Amino acid sequence: MSVGVGATLQYDTRDVTVNAWHGIFLGLEATNYSSTFGSDNDYIKASIDYRYYYSFAKGKVVALYNKLQWSQGDVPYYDLPTLGGQDSMRGIYQGRYRDSVAVENTLEYRWTIRSAQGELTKHGLTFWAGLGSVDSSLDEVYSNLLYSYGIGYRYELQPRMNVRVDFGIGSNDDKGFYLTFTEAF
Repeated sequence: MSVGVGATLQYDTRDVTVNAWHGIFLGLEATNYSSTFGSDNDYIKASIDYRYYYSFAKGKVVALYNKLQWSQGDVPYYDLPTLGGQDSMRGIYQGRYRDSVAVENTLEYRWTIRSAQGELTKHGLTFWAGLGSVDSSLDEVYSNLLYSYGIGYRYELQPRMNVRVDFGIGSNDDKGFYLTFTEAF
């Protein structure tokens, strides 16, 4: 059992949190898990999450996702920082890569298709590419690069709420296929 005390700070100027077209998000989080609080393991986890969204034309958005996760101490396997899955490096199997430090940088282009009259339709496409790495220390964090890229289809169920279908390809012949709601980040 892991029991800890932590703090979270967030700054958010996104127009819509589940499908941002412009704004930024910055999240800082730190948690201390200790036997003093009843935890089975003594360790620390921290993360920095930075996202930037820029709409250069109606229905055309560039989104940037950067995240650094760090841990130290007697970290249980299930709580180690990871890469992969429906929201992180979508071409990599969730949890395949994990270690004391994980970093990800993903660039995504979101394009809502227009009708013949120039109005936005309910259909869109997404293209992304990302680099990431996991390692045992911050000093070596970019020494073993992993990549992920892919394409996605979006269907707007209600204003700014999409059904998301993504297909990603990643390092070491990994592939991911996801059907879910909201954007990956």
